[in-house]
Amino acid sequence: MFSLAFGQVFAQSPLCPPPVESVASEFAELDGTSKTLGEQARLDLLNQVVSTIRENHMTPEVGGEAWTQKVEQLRSSIMSAPDDASYHQQLRELVWSLQDHHTYYHSPAQVDRATQVNNAQDSFYGLGIQTVLNHENQMQITWVFQGSPAEQAGLKIGDIILSANGKACPSSNDIRGPEGTRVVLDVQSPGVPVRKLTGIRGMVRAHQPLMVTRLQKEPGILYIRIDNFKETAISIALRRKLTDQVRGGETRGIVLDLRNHEGGLQSETSHFLSAFLPDGQTLSIQKGRGGAERRYTASILPGDPDPLDLPIAILISDLTASAGEHIAALLRQQKGAVLLGQPTANALLSARAYDLPSYGARVWVSFEQLFLPDGTPLGLKPVEPDIVLPKTPILLPDQDEAVTRAMEVLLKR
Repeated sequence: MFSLAFGQVFAQSPLCPPPVESVASEFAELDGTSKTLGEQARLDLLNQVVSTIRENHMTPEVGGEAWTQKVEQLRSSIMSAPDDASYHQQLRELVWSLQDHHTYYHSPAQVDRATQVNNAQDSFYGLGIQTVLNHENQMQITWVFQGSPAEQAGLKIGDIILSANGKACPSSNDIRGPEGTRVVLDVQSPGVPVRKLTGIRGMVRAHQPLMVTRLQKEPGILYIRIDNFKETAISIALRRKLTDQVRGGETRGIVLDLRNHEGGLQSETSHFLSAFLPDGQTLSIQKGRGGAERRYTASILPGDPDPLDLPIAILISDLTASAGEHIAALLRQQKGAVLLGQPTANALLSARAYDLPSYGARVWVSFEQLFLPDGTPLGLKPVEPDIVLPKTPILLPDQDEAVTRAMEVLLKR
């Protein structure tokens, strides 16, 4: 399926320009360029979006006078949008003006796409990689799915894709494609000559990015990477892997990598935290509109081992969001974990989906704020690291500078 050819010299990696695609263009093809919504339908949908946020947001002031004025300022522009794509994009921008990461609008086409993804989230066609743009705006691999065409080719976490089918500085659209189509990549690994890879896109069995391993340079240090808690039962799989590793040898500490953690289910987050905190201990207090309060506690399930009592170093970044921020802040407060990296995304609120069935649209609205057990509020500002590190690419653990720094911190404790 793949052929590899290695260059004779180390290539000078190009510096890529910032991506020019706007968020609007990302959705334009989904929403369509026709004008199918009549004036009354546009007005009704706009009013439903506004009233849903105003009636349900955890902070009544969010839908107060300032936002009412914003709505009136933009109403004429929204109503006169030339097509459906422009109309839905202006609704998104109106909701985004609240500057609340957890309150946002999904057009009917987005809702349909999300349903399709959820119904087929275990498989897709492609090479089987997840990527981010590094500090030079180059596409860098952060995860390779097991059994994928990419894994068969020898692609690894940390590899940089320099070109795709001859196009330098490719985007994800240059990598994706139908089953059976061909893509030629120039790939650079740290310290390795550029290699050319010809791949045939195929079926990829996706799974939750999850890694639990011992560092080769210091086997007494466990490395855990988890990028979200969006799948049910992922915490069970994670805790099982963690237990097996702890039982497999002496453990001096844990490096918990949350640099790409984007959040997820409260139930999964709570069960993961229960690996470190005693049964019944408060994990978070969540307060909503009108003072309504919920308390989440650690819960030891049948078959779970006793909570671990080990030194913890946690890697965070500006991509660490939501549940990732909660985990980092709580384990620092309750277990003395050391946080290394950059300030987090400051996107830590609980959101609830409200469907607008007449039009197939959906609004997500922040309805609760989180507090640590001692009453410290979360989500008002980023979680700050104890040790600031420059932002570097996520590599395989034994090649990753940030992981090495976290290991050094643990070995001194």
